[in-house]
Amino acid sequence: MVFTVLLVLIPISAALKYLVGASPLLVFASSALAIAVLADWVRRATDQCVGR
Repeated sequence: MVFTVLLVLIPISAALKYLVGASPLLVFASSALAIAVLADWVRRATDQCVGR
């Protein structure tokens, strides 16, 4: 559930980079969290495909 809410970090990361011009550290942190959320989605999808 928490990871689903954090999916909003994907467009926020892009907005921080291209619209706001935020510091690279802030863009990196938001992008890293967004990638962690996407990795969890991939993990869940592969678990469903394997049948666990």
